[in-house]
Amino acid sequence: MPILKRPFIQQKTPFKNIYFFSFPTNCGIISTHSATKKGASNGMIILSLYIMNAAEINNRWRVLQKYTAAHFDTDTPDIKILLFLIGVQELGKGPMTFSKRQKEELMHIATCRLFSGMGFYELEGLDQDGWPHWRLIKPIPNYTLLEQEMILKSLIIDYFEEQIPNSTTL
Repeated sequence: MPILKRPFIQQKTPFKNIYFFSFPTNCGIISTHSATKKGASNGMIILSLYIMNAAEINNRWRVLQKYTAAHFDTDTPDIKILLFLIGVQELGKGPMTFSKRQKEELMHIATCRLFSGMGFYELEGLDQDGWPHWRLIKPIPNYTLLEQEMILKSLIIDYFEEQIPNSTTL
């Protein structure tokens, strides 16, 4: 069994528990997703365990990039573009023209939304213009650049799978 570089970090939400860990040559994410079984009168919870290592995250990331490029008739998107798209979705106002500052704010909205599922941010509410504002609940741990990239990719993949099932699988 590999030795962990750092202890498990467990984040609980009503929707999923996410455990982050890194091995000397690998970065992986274990997430357990729970959903209430439709039609179950006793509110039975169905749990599924899914482990993604760095190779699988990158494979699903490439599928998501191709899917997004095809559906938006654009070049292959990077993390910033996908964060922008998530921010636009979370803003809920549809396609608009945004200033450079608004685009940065949309990427921040997306980042807060993604990390809220891990318990780092909480939605405070909307301002007078309808823009969401988030409150940092606890500081995000310091991760290496590779870990940050893998975590963001994994959270973006999860987000798109929730919004558009099968958008990250062949």
